[in-house]
Amino acid sequence: MKHRTTRAHYEKYKQMVEDAHIKLGEEFLGYGTEYFLEKYKLDYSLNRIPLMEWDGMVFSYWAYQGRGIIKTLAEGVCTYKHAVVYQLLGAEPEFTDLKGEVNE
Repeated sequence: MKHRTTRAHYEKYKQMVEDAHIKLGEEFLGYGTEYFLEKYKLDYSLNRIPLMEWDGMVFSYWAYQGRGIIKTLAEGVCTYKHAVVYQLLGAEPEFTDLKGEVNE
């Protein structure tokens, strides 16, 4: 599965996921891969998942890890969405900002 994004967005949140040591298994917050895949098929930005749920993930991270890596709710939501798309769903990035270059 390919996920359309810019290289800058992908690299920023990939690094944040790594720095924050976020590793998702086959389930996340009680939801399995199928739940997230259904939501992804409806909206590749995962905006069909209520913002309150994403915010809850960020607050949980802050409670256990502190605010060193993820400093705002917006950054946290994007970081967790990145983790869901690339770790849980196994998507590969398809960069939209590469004109005439090979997409890696």
